Amino acid sequence: MSYTAACLCCGRALASQEYGRPRHYCTDACRKRHQRRSLTDRARAETHRALLEQWAHEFWGYGLQTHLRGILTDYGEDAAQRAAAAVRVAILEQNANGLRAVLGTNITPQARQFAALLERRDPRVAKFLEECGL
Repeated sequence: MSYTAACLCCGRALASQEYGRPRHYCTDACRKRHQRRSLTDRARAETHRALLEQWAHEFWGYGLQTHLRGILTDYGEDAAQRAAAAVRVAILEQNANGLRAVLGTNITPQARQFAALLERRDPRVAKFLEECGL
């Protein structure tokens, strides 16, 4: 019985075999390359799953998970994390504006100062938010 197939890594046709276990790769280098690629894919999938869980918990009331998942799929992890950070800042700004409207002049001086820094987009606030993971 002869067995003919293609390499799982590069797609090159494998030599016909009359006996023995069927081969899946044309060389050991292709076998290792395919193994490393699958490990990388699994690690990437685990990272994506962790990000999606974090966003589901963090942005549950805003309906943003679908958009962030699309950015993650289309543009990658870095772009999705930057988008999530921008959303966090927008939510903080929205909350600061809401507090100002609700409390009026009863806002503590520290909260008023922080809101003013947010409005000016002060780099110190951006650094603070980045260090806090926001």
